[in-house]
Amino acid sequence: PTQTFNTEHVYTQSLITNTAKGDLHHLIVCDITINGNRGNDPFFSGSWTYGTTWHGWYPGDEWRGDVARMIMYLHLRYDEPFDDVGNLSLFLQWNVDDPVSAFEDQRNDVIFNAQGNRNPFIDNPFLATKIWGGTAAEDRWGTLGMNDIPENFFNFYQIPSN
Repeated sequence: PTQTFNTEHVYTQSLITNTAKGDLHHLIVCDITINGNRGNDPFFSGSWTYGTTWHGWYPGDEWRGDVARMIMYLHLRYDEPFDDVGNLSLFLQWNVDDPVSAFEDQRNDVIFNAQGNRNPFIDNPFLATKIWGGTAAEDRWGTLGMNDIPENFFNFYQIPSN
């Protein structure tokens, strides 16, 4: 039978400059045709369904938050630049507009069991607000008010991996 699905790198594989290519937090199952239509297009604003926009690719209303949290994870974990695949303000807005779904939570748990780490922006989208600002995202822990945590409370380090 003809294969119609493959694995897509949400952060375009050809633009990755380090070991992030095999990280499960940005690999998703995708229809081959849709993956081919996106190509290396950056993410861009749109509405409703996925597809090419005037300036890039829109993942669809149901996936924009997922995409944003994957890209923010890749930036935090591997220092992959936002501008290669979209822009920070877009991803911050998508993080607010499309809350974490039960599917995303389950995927994060499965990846943790396989890979040993989690996407912190799925666990609590408000972490993105605390790090980069913008409109406040959902605080899933209910403890991270903007003024409640000193600026140096979180220390984020990139960890080299093979």
